[in-house]
Amino acid sequence: MNQKLMAFAYFREGNNLKCDRLHARSGRWLFLLLACFQAYLIAQENICRVLPYSRLQAAASVSAAGHLLMNEPPGWVRLQPTQPVNADTVWLLVHGYGSRGYEWIDAIQALGNTGHPVYFYRYDWSRCPKAVVDSLRADFQRLQATVPGSSHHWIWFGHSYGAWIVARLNARFPADAPMEFHAIAGPLAGMKAFQDRCPPDTTWLALSRRSGVGPRLIQWRTLQAQDGAYRDLSRDPQVVSIPGSRVIRLPAEMDGHRLGHNWSVKWVVETFLGLRGNPRGKSGQSEK
Repeated sequence: MNQKLMAFAYFREGNNLKCDRLHARSGRWLFLLLACFQAYLIAQENICRVLPYSRLQAAASVSAAGHLLMNEPPGWVRLQPTQPVNADTVWLLVHGYGSRGYEWIDAIQALGNTGHPVYFYRYDWSRCPKAVVDSLRADFQRLQATVPGSSHHWIWFGHSYGAWIVARLNARFPADAPMEFHAIAGPLAGMKAFQDRCPPDTTWLALSRRSGVGPRLIQWRTLQAQDGAYRDLSRDPQVVSIPGSRVIRLPAEMDGHRLGHNWSVKWVVETFLGLRGNPRGKSGQSEK
């Protein structure tokens, strides 16, 4: 073999060896990427379950959709919106005592239509508030590590007993935390049923009244006379003074019907998203 052929053969063999090494490295990187992605999926699965919103849409009725939602075991449930997800804002929902789920269905659809991820928190409502808040905070910290992206604004909506829970959770974070909390028709002043069997705990309220404690808190209060959960009580359990929080009174009606305890969720979420106008206008009354 002449020298030119030998040189070409040597050059080709060297290039093949380099390509083999490059392919091997690429394969290792691909394997690592797949392994990391699989670990992320496993972490997500362990921390929250996925309930595609299409399953709720396919339910025979709103009540049936609510049953599907509440049939999930305790923990986070991720509801996938049908359009691409933008995770700079994350919606976090906490249901109330004895919830049948249907009150959340329209709100979940409206929130999902924004393209931001929606997470629904299931919990045992027979537990005392402090125990629920402790579990929720721990579960939230685990969830934070699994949501893609580095910068998120966490927006909480809690209804009824869930409003009491998120108001307590609010006091666990500094004022500059990238969060806001919406307490809808919540008995923030306390309920006798829990006061009789749960240890007294006013720490959260004392913390909420301190400067620099608690991100933005909005109290959305129904009219007591219109709210089936509160209208027979001697005093409105929604009324409590938390300096720095904003109070918005809901109107008496929504779409020509009584705006009571459960449908307050739909009204608040749609109002918050700008689908029902400004809460300072005819839709509702904003208080100091």
